Amino acid sequence: MNWFTVIKVIAISIIVSIISFFSINIDFIPYISVSSIIFITGLILFDIRKNKQIFCCTFSVLLTNLGIFLGEKYLEGYRICFDVIDFIYIGYLSLLVILFIISLCIRRKDNKNKIENFFSEREDDCKLLLEYLKKYPIVGLQALWGDGKTYICNYLKSKNKNFYFISISLMTLQIDTVEKILVNELNSLFKRKRIFSLASSKVNNYLEKNIPHGLGEFLTKNESYTELYESIIDGVNKLDKPVVVIFEDIDRINEKSIIFKLFSILELLTSKTNKIKACYQYDADKLTEILKIDSKYLEKYIPFYINLTPISFERTLKILLEKGKTEQLYNNILLNDISFIFQRQYLDFDLRKLINIESEFAMTYYFTIRSVVFFLDELDKLLELQEYASDKKVLITFLTIKHFLPNIYKSLSFNDRFSECKYFEYEKENKTIAEIITLLQSTEAGKKIEVYNKVFAPHSDNLTYLIIFHLFGYKFFIKNEDTSEGDERVKSLLNEDVHSIEIKEHNDKIDRLIWNLLYFGKSDKTDKENAVKEFEKILDNDTFEKQVNAYKDFSKRAFYRNFEKPDNSTIFLLGIDSFFPVFQGFRIYEKNPEYWIKLIDFYFEYKEIKTISASLIHNLNNCNISFRDVYFHILSKFIRLDIKGNLNETNCYPKFLNEYIGAFSRLGFISTHELEWYSIGNKPIKDPKKYTELYCSIATKLTELKKKTPLEQIQHSAKIMKDFLKKNVRLMLADKSLQEYVSKIETSTSCEDSLNKFYKEIEEHELTGEELRKYLEEKYNQNKISAYGIERIWEKYGEDNQEATT
Repeated sequence: MNWFTVIKVIAISIIVSIISFFSINIDFIPYISVSSIIFITGLILFDIRKNKQIFCCTFSVLLTNLGIFLGEKYLEGYRICFDVIDFIYIGYLSLLVILFIISLCIRRKDNKNKIENFFSEREDDCKLLLEYLKKYPIVGLQALWGDGKTYICNYLKSKNKNFYFISISLMTLQIDTVEKILVNELNSLFKRKRIFSLASSKVNNYLEKNIPHGLGEFLTKNESYTELYESIIDGVNKLDKPVVVIFEDIDRINEKSIIFKLFSILELLTSKTNKIKACYQYDADKLTEILKIDSKYLEKYIPFYINLTPISFERTLKILLEKGKTEQLYNNILLNDISFIFQRQYLDFDLRKLINIESEFAMTYYFTIRSVVFFLDELDKLLELQEYASDKKVLITFLTIKHFLPNIYKSLSFNDRFSECKYFEYEKENKTIAEIITLLQSTEAGKKIEVYNKVFAPHSDNLTYLIIFHLFGYKFFIKNEDTSEGDERVKSLLNEDVHSIEIKEHNDKIDRLIWNLLYFGKSDKTDKENAVKEFEKILDNDTFEKQVNAYKDFSKRAFYRNFEKPDNSTIFLLGIDSFFPVFQGFRIYEKNPEYWIKLIDFYFEYKEIKTISASLIHNLNNCNISFRDVYFHILSKFIRLDIKGNLNETNCYPKFLNEYIGAFSRLGFISTHELEWYSIGNKPIKDPKKYTELYCSIATKLTELKKKTPLEQIQHSAKIMKDFLKKNVRLMLADKSLQEYVSKIETSTSCEDSLNKFYKEIEEHELTGEELRKYLEEKYNQNKISAYGIERIWEKYGEDNQEATT
């Protein structure tokens, strides 16, 4: 607390009170009323614990004022008679004294940020700075913004007794206020040390008369400035130790004239006395850019400087997290969660296979201490949100870009997926990561390493983007463009392998999370993930009727894209069973076997599954049969289905056999290594009798298992698996051959013919407006009509064309 200010306030209060009370006659009641109002208002508006200085001054003024008032009344002949007024004044006086003592005893909590004092490097830098200040009049402290320049100076002020320190922030400096701020700061120091100086009043008077001139001009030309100069030097020389004037972040001043003026003033002052020293804080690159000079010319003004010791990102993180734990900070962050950022990265396994190259790299950028603090603060806050807790890697990588790689952060956009942006430059063309992989794949083996090193040169932007892709956790693969149409395209979608789907969903999930972090209103879920969450709500209904109504409502909302987050779209595919993408989504995102069983029950009942078909097999191929209960639930339903024909010519059925019979071994019942010998694969079955012999061999093992196990549950499971084998033997030997499930999407040549039946129904029932819209929606949800067909019908019968059609 500044006692000089308190004493000054008390002195002024005494003078004003004496003049007021001895010239104006004020009675006891008006005085206590006005004084109490001031007192109570202060207590209501301000917290005494956080405003020690103002309350000390206020209570001092009130006590002084009360003392003068009572003294004046005493001189008029009033004496204490212990009536009501006397007790009120005694209570008021006692309360003021108590609160004044309390205000004196309050200790302000030190809120200064002392994070950097955990770094031994900064201790050493501080020692070096002290030695430079002892020896040289002007010293520069050079480092990036946020790397501890201000801390070192504050630490030096708190620990060192050899200097007086004055800190001047230059953010708001104007060309005509440089001298004024400097002299005022020095004058404040003179007052604290009880040194009389007219420097402050002289500079103010001079500036009012001679604004265009500067202190440098006074030293050589102006007589009034000479007096000012002598006043400053005289005051400084009276100090018992030198004063260090610290100029904070001079590289933030945009006007170079102000900076040069500072240099000139301090150069001249330090040349006249060894009691003044200057310490400039700056980033050399930014300062030389502002001044438009090179570093050699800068030495003319700052001949001696020290560089702060760089501290690695890994060490900064460790120390800040250790310190944070002691202060109950960063409770949601573990060092192991962040360590992947600074560890060496290796090419993704799939990418190594694709391009046949081994390579490693690491994030080598330097990050300042303050930027790491901001990074940890935001990371800790976002980890409190449930939606990011399971996606820490994406969140941490995103914040790494946001706080440390601003150029990459600026390139992020909600219009483009990060995984599909053309970030990589090669031979003056911008390419996506997929295009770069294709380029490397097509390069001759002997030149592949050369091209790779050219694309991902050390310290290049391309390498930085590759590192970012790895940090986000993208999985690299080449998406072959499917140029097939109609039924062939549908077959391609139905038989797409699970690994490929999982990779695309994985990358889509990362893109969605980036969008959501960039704009919180965007969905963080993929379309399939969103559909799974919606379907879980459907399956939570306790009756089949309620589930059906909820499913129809979901289908309607999917048609209009009426989801919680509008950027989520429908997963339904034209011409494909509506449950197929639902099973795909469950395969990737559903980890609860109870929901799997509910989905299978709902699917069988809603679709009225009675016979084995290709459509059923496609959906069962997407089931997660690693859950034993789910697996046997499916088998129990499958063995009760009717057989209408074999599926030997399809691609889905051999895959089904591999998965479901191979599960005998994966779930720990019997060995099914014979499946590998026969190499069923995913190709159509040409010789079904060959596989019936194999399944008879496996059935024999199940019979032995059933005899040897003492547990009825395992015996029952063995029976179900054996019945499943028998059912598939019968299925493969069936006479009639069933075809692959195909699309009902109309081609351009047959579209008009297929729409005739809809035209007829619409005309018979005279459907228009909203009725027509509901009719089309129903047919669309039943996969009986395509989007193109709806467009043709609406063009013919929609509201805008009713009059023309009539």
